[in-house]
Amino acid sequence: MTEPDWKLLPHQPVQFFELPEDYDRRDLKRAYGRLIKVYRPEQQPEEFRKIRDAFEQLESWLSYRDLDTSAEITPLDINIPVDLSEDHLSGSFSSETQEPSKPAVRPSLKEILETHTPEEWFLQLTAKAEKDPTDYIHLAIVSEVIEGQPEQSFLNWLCVGLKTYPHNTNLHRFVNQYCRQVETREQSAEVLNLLCLTLPPAKRLALTEPLWDDLLKTDFVTFQRLWEDHLLPYRDYFPEQFVPFLSAWLIPAVWTSSPQWLDDQVQYLESHADLINHHLEFSFEFYELLKNYLNSINELDIEHNEEFPYLQFHKNLRALCLADGEKEMETYWEFQRELSQTFSEWSPKFQSQKKQSSLQQQLAIVWEWSAHYAKQQRQRYVQQLDTDQATICSREWIRSLIGSLVPQVVSQLSYAGWMFLQLIICMTGLFLFNMDEDSFLFTLLIILGMISALFLSWGLQNHIEQTLTNYRYRHKVRPQALQFLQEKRPTFWQIHRAFDGWLDEENPRVTDFQVYYGTLLLKDPALRIYRTALDFE
Repeated sequence: MTEPDWKLLPHQPVQFFELPEDYDRRDLKRAYGRLIKVYRPEQQPEEFRKIRDAFEQLESWLSYRDLDTSAEITPLDINIPVDLSEDHLSGSFSSETQEPSKPAVRPSLKEILETHTPEEWFLQLTAKAEKDPTDYIHLAIVSEVIEGQPEQSFLNWLCVGLKTYPHNTNLHRFVNQYCRQVETREQSAEVLNLLCLTLPPAKRLALTEPLWDDLLKTDFVTFQRLWEDHLLPYRDYFPEQFVPFLSAWLIPAVWTSSPQWLDDQVQYLESHADLINHHLEFSFEFYELLKNYLNSINELDIEHNEEFPYLQFHKNLRALCLADGEKEMETYWEFQRELSQTFSEWSPKFQSQKKQSSLQQQLAIVWEWSAHYAKQQRQRYVQQLDTDQATICSREWIRSLIGSLVPQVVSQLSYAGWMFLQLIICMTGLFLFNMDEDSFLFTLLIILGMISALFLSWGLQNHIEQTLTNYRYRHKVRPQALQFLQEKRPTFWQIHRAFDGWLDEENPRVTDFQVYYGTLLLKDPALRIYRTALDFE
């Protein structure tokens, strides 16, 4: 893949994505998908952000274009059938009016059981020659409280009703409520097998989705077997139904399923990109981040290592993605609240592990996305600064930082001292070996000694300056950054946008110190995780 022309952004996104003039959403999403596979957010966050901004800009243009080009409906397009028969006209002006017949009000099951025992009502219903959908629902419920009924009698009566009335909405609604009960999930495989043999193919996934979701998270082998038997043969016939569910399933499936099954679903979703909305795109991108993060974990073989410094983060991330109820979700929220209050205790884990710096960045970005995912699940959102406010306050804060000359002075002194020491060592060696000052060897050794002293001193100077600067960042700048994040609450995404193209050494409004410290802040995984945790206080 050739390098995209970044100079085309932000003013020429169509040319940047190399789209035709009559491009549609499918063309845009395919071009976007090709780029984000190369420019991943955990590896190249700046490039990913620019691609994402350009994609959202074109998405908005497409929405407006669709509105502008929508067909207008004129009165001539409206076809209303009119009955002009004599009987109809005479009846229209008849002075006699008839009250519409009121449907008979059927008593509820609770009212029925006030005058009948469950056994009596069960016998009456079974004796009816023609049963309606409500009769089958009553039979299913009453069979649960009558002694001597076979196992699965509840489900069996539902299935009989569905075979008789396969398209009845009341039965469908009742089946869906039944599948959402915790007790039903204890026997997900058996229930799914019976229901899928009874329900119409177009209704199987939508009505039984809670059970599929439970099996995917707890028993993928059984899930895959039932999937291949009952859903896969009909997947291509109902993409509007399968695409939303599969997009949501990518997140738990990345932890439990086989790579082959995942790849098959991703290919299917990519072939139906026009059905993926913004909400589903989030699930798709979060899945990509999770997959890359887990690949890094597997390469290091540290997932089950109790000494893994980020083990608690990893466990809570997994628990969130496989959450099956409010209890697991609350555990994640509680962990986030704990992170916001104990920064000094866990942040050192993100400083000393230099060999895992890439994993730290991946974890920080995945953690940020997991917070959005958790808030979506609970439908709880925190009010954020708008982009302009975040840009103003972020730039004002970075310009308020004052640099220190101590690292430079100390490094320069160490440079001069090390040069002097190297020369003393060189001259001492020559004196001890009684070399003639006019000899060629003497001159050569002096030159080599000067060169080695120069490079060693330069390396020592850079090391000392960087060490002192980083020390100052950790002990002075980072605490100021914590206070800034607590008070203003800009997201890291907004800070990236504020600093992009502005926090540069060529910008006369910022100093070299501020550029360096701002770069360290953007690359600080602990600060990114802390800012994410603040939204859960």
